[in-house]
Amino acid sequence: MAASVVVTADGKHELSGELPRSQLYNKDLAPTPAALRNWGLYSFLAFWVGCCVVIPSWSLANIGLVFGFDPATSIFVVILGNAIVTVPLLLNSHVGAKYGIPFPVFVRASFGTWGANVAAVLRGIVACGWFGIESWLGGYAMYVLVGILFPGFKDPPVKVDWFVLPGPFQMSMFALFLVIQVWIAIAAPPWKGSRAIKVMFDWSAPFLLAFTLFLFLYLGLKVGFDKMFTFQLTPDKPLGGGFYFWFLLLNINVGFWATMALNISDVTRFAKEQTRQMIGQAIGLVGTMAFFSGMGVLVTAGGVTAYTETAKDTANQLGTANDLWNPINLFAKLNGDLGPIIIVLALVFVVLAQLSTNIGANVIAPANDFQNLAPKRLNWAWGVVITAVIGTLLQPWVLFFNALSYAITWLSGYGGFLGAIGGIMIADYWLLRRQRLNLLELYREDGVYSYRNSWGVNPYAIIALLIGVVPPFIGWLNVIGWFVKIDNYQGSWLDWLQTGSWFWSFGTAFISYYVLMTLFGKRYLEEQVGEPVSGAPRPASAHA
Repeated sequence: MAASVVVTADGKHELSGELPRSQLYNKDLAPTPAALRNWGLYSFLAFWVGCCVVIPSWSLANIGLVFGFDPATSIFVVILGNAIVTVPLLLNSHVGAKYGIPFPVFVRASFGTWGANVAAVLRGIVACGWFGIESWLGGYAMYVLVGILFPGFKDPPVKVDWFVLPGPFQMSMFALFLVIQVWIAIAAPPWKGSRAIKVMFDWSAPFLLAFTLFLFLYLGLKVGFDKMFTFQLTPDKPLGGGFYFWFLLLNINVGFWATMALNISDVTRFAKEQTRQMIGQAIGLVGTMAFFSGMGVLVTAGGVTAYTETAKDTANQLGTANDLWNPINLFAKLNGDLGPIIIVLALVFVVLAQLSTNIGANVIAPANDFQNLAPKRLNWAWGVVITAVIGTLLQPWVLFFNALSYAITWLSGYGGFLGAIGGIMIADYWLLRRQRLNLLELYREDGVYSYRNSWGVNPYAIIALLIGVVPPFIGWLNVIGWFVKIDNYQGSWLDWLQTGSWFWSFGTAFISYYVLMTLFGKRYLEEQVGEPVSGAPRPASAHA
């Protein structure tokens, strides 16, 4: 029986019958059946608590300290940035709950059946980088944990740089952590994980939230709460505060979850109902990031105040064991005060939290994206393995070496790519299509989303993408010192575009795509939607 589209009473679209496996379809990329869409408000709250309670979230607000701001300003920017990125995230979550499709299928509507691979691969590579960073931190926590239990398990100091590996003990723990999570992701993916794994993950985030609150109270009583709130770092070469660094801090806070703002339909395809998934996500994301990052920056301030020998390394971002912007180093310092039992327990839950976040937030997206390249040959398992390999090749020990490399080389760099893709997706789905997709055609190689060319590419999406991406990308290459050298760059318009890379790329791609499709792409939209884009109905083929 030929596949057809069925719309349930509550507006969910699903396929009746299964399409033959093809270059655009396999069972992992197929729409989620309505009967399996059972995530409610609590599921999304728990998902975001699990995703946010990790080391990079803790360290995010600490970047504000490095930029010369006090804890209150740093925390405020974290909250503002996450509130901003929640808007595109919720807009892109709608399609998952309505149509049950993952991100690489959703993006076929705007980029074309094969052009979608451009957006999917860019998003996938960023997810691989995050997978590598979370894996490195999980392995590093294991390294510190074993070092507490067996003091001889320690590497000599090594200068970290591109193509320079850290010590053998750290690399062995990284490799072990990598293998464990790849096995878990393949054997029990997030949507059908075993009960034991789910219980383990459910406990990790609440414990770390409670432990964070305990450290805040402990250090506050030890050094004085007033010192924690008024703390400021004093590096040898001050970066200085001011609006420039405030804007950069805001940009990287938006960019932090700009990843999930694109592929959130990978998760909401399991949603029971639109309103509940939106409420759960908004509260879970903004609330958890505000609390955990806020506690993180205050605990760091208290830690540096309590252990004065760490002040210089933390302020100058030396990436040593005394650089407390990474809380794993702080946990090791607290071992002498709190005792090994408490610290070992905390590090165990850090490892579990890194596992849950990596599998929940950093495996689903790239595994789906890489499958989309060749669904006939690749499946979920291959997607996970490819993610792990690329994540390692991106050398996460360099990306997360200190706050500056984390902020400028990583967060600010990829924000310029993801913002543009998000702008195109939202303009396409909300303004041009008004939430109308043809579900069957998204899986047909010669269907309406091929944009009637042999490449299966929407040229106007590619043009809009380049308009959004190229200017901040050139600035980023100059900042990191790769291939481009621009005289008098600091303070130039290109410098400001790169500083606000996500805002520039999102806004310009959004506007340029809408204008290009309105002026030149109207015939594609009318064919795909089944009626004139002006809204006047006409006889047409059925659409989902």
